[in-house]
Amino acid sequence: MTLKHSSAGRDHNDFHRFNGTFINEQHNHLPRHQVDWPVRVGNVPEEAAHYQHRGIADQLDQALRSFGTVAPRQVLSGAGGVGKTQLAAHHTRTRMTDPDQRVDILVWADASTREQVTYAYAQAAQHLFTTAPDDPEDAARLLLAWLGDPHKHQNRRWLIVWDDLTDPAALHDLWPPHDQPHGRVLVTTRRRDHSLTVQGRHLLEVDVYTPHEARAFLTEALDAAGRIAHTTRQLDALAHDLAYLPLALGQAVTYMAELGLSCDHYLQVFHDRMNTLDQVFPDWELPTPLAATWELSLTQADTFQPRGTARPLMGLIALLEGTGIPERLLTTSPVLEYLTDHRTGTAATAAALTPHQARTALANLVRLNLITRTNPPTTADGDAPGQVSVGAHHLVQRATREHTATRPTPRGIHTLAEALTQVWPEVERDTALAQHLRSNTAILRSHQEVEGRTSEDWLWEPDGHTLLFRAGRSLGEAGRVGEAVAYWQYMTETAQRRLGPDHSDTLITRAGLAYWRGEAGDLSGAISAYENLLTDRLRVLGPDHPDTLTTRGRLAAWRGETGDLAAAVTAYEDLLTDNLRVLGPDHPDTLTTRHNLAHWRGESGNPAEAVTAYEDLLTARLRVLGPDHPHTLTTRHNLAWQTYKSGDAVRAVELLTALVHDEIRVLGPGHPDTQHSEQVLQRWQDELPER
Repeated sequence: MTLKHSSAGRDHNDFHRFNGTFINEQHNHLPRHQVDWPVRVGNVPEEAAHYQHRGIADQLDQALRSFGTVAPRQVLSGAGGVGKTQLAAHHTRTRMTDPDQRVDILVWADASTREQVTYAYAQAAQHLFTTAPDDPEDAARLLLAWLGDPHKHQNRRWLIVWDDLTDPAALHDLWPPHDQPHGRVLVTTRRRDHSLTVQGRHLLEVDVYTPHEARAFLTEALDAAGRIAHTTRQLDALAHDLAYLPLALGQAVTYMAELGLSCDHYLQVFHDRMNTLDQVFPDWELPTPLAATWELSLTQADTFQPRGTARPLMGLIALLEGTGIPERLLTTSPVLEYLTDHRTGTAATAAALTPHQARTALANLVRLNLITRTNPPTTADGDAPGQVSVGAHHLVQRATREHTATRPTPRGIHTLAEALTQVWPEVERDTALAQHLRSNTAILRSHQEVEGRTSEDWLWEPDGHTLLFRAGRSLGEAGRVGEAVAYWQYMTETAQRRLGPDHSDTLITRAGLAYWRGEAGDLSGAISAYENLLTDRLRVLGPDHPDTLTTRGRLAAWRGETGDLAAAVTAYEDLLTDNLRVLGPDHPDTLTTRHNLAHWRGESGNPAEAVTAYEDLLTARLRVLGPDHPHTLTTRHNLAWQTYKSGDAVRAVELLTALVHDEIRVLGPGHPDTQHSEQVLQRWQDELPER
């Protein structure tokens, strides 16, 4: 068995954590008694030092500041590179810092996909409510209902920002209410759909700078640089030749400041590069000024130490999510090895790059205004939670992918897949990190031109890459069960087509599909799928293969979920005998079988017997896995539950109290397991008689 795939398919983990009434318990989603105001969700991009579009900025300021009156949802529409996100970031930060305009609730969401928006909404719901649904879609509906009811939010000021709305139809039901006088909505998009002008939406078209705005921008920026003399004629010529595009002008100013170039000198270099762009962008019908400013800046960044690293690093960044790449992803061993082998103009015998050198190369790209780097907010005690993230404008990424020296390659795709797998934690304690990893994986899979094939084609060579399986598991564990079913259905069809029906990866994708069908409530479908899978695994792998044994356990569990408890107990007893014979007493799968056998014995009306079994299992798991392993915590939870069912409520409360303390330490207070244990503990404590 290839563990990386089995793990990715949830083919060996415990899944009987919460049982009986725990699963079906109805929660009242009440606001928290004490919310740490203000609530902030999402990373607002760092603002550029200089920005213009003063007319639009004034309109936005008027619309966003007048709390107490209903205002339309503001939609900034325009082509890439005109500064929409910078405008949104400026006004958002004003509502974060200005005492007269400060909002109580701010949600900044990447609106390029529905998943990103519902994730941001779910994060806000977790801050606002005592309990929130695990499914982000349900949590999003809860938040929207709360925003639309002034009796619930008590007229607190809120601002929802969608950055880079890509598909309005996919998010049509996620728009915040437009009739709330204390709420504001701000959207940036490259779209100009008619739907963006109706239902309380005000479309503001953002274009390139006017000549006056460009002159003002360049004057302020070059004055800030401190050592670049300029005349009005020179500024106007520079703005004209760079097509008044804010992104290109920003890169030009940074380059000029770095080298101390005058406007005339920069234009000379710029036009020299424009004349040769067809050699490095052969597929572009018309070379653009941005391509030239990008090429000049990247060439300069490549001259900094560590020399020759900026260009290949930019090539990797261009394949990932432009709004949030975890920085540590770019300092992993696969990336360092790739950068060492692809350093521009460096001998193959050059010393291997270090993580510090990779971070230095990132700083060089930031220095030339090619990427952004966002630090997590610092808390009062000086800790910096969260992840340092890297971003890049989509036009910069496009130029990188289409340049002859930085085009995507199969090795680059596999390097990033290995890096994503390496930083992906087995237990997703940091839900924001997990979301970024899923988003970066989706972007990495989406590229259509990688040496004549798609990027996903290369991820199925020679077989399915671990990353594909890990992303599917993460999707389901994030509560997106319906999406997980669709994902594993696609994976199964793809594996059968590419690898054949009997390939081990195909069988694993079928196991993933069967599992998440059951989690989605299709018990009969899950049982049927596992029965068919067991037949094929017996034929292909044999009766003693670990995957065959795992399939027997899954099948027994879903039969138990349908109410056939006796069959589940018998099946697990038989499976335990074979696990002990084939795998030994300390194998994780053997411990899992003991765990599930104890569960079904308890559900069959023998909680005392289940308590004894869980106590014995806990001893083994402490010895084999240690006290902080998720499976050890799971065993402790179910031991408390069966103790409660056996009638010893006092002992159950003691066990669960100790577990909650350790879950907060190990998993964190926001983890679903921690929150659920806390809820159950509170209920049990309320039921205890006063002593």
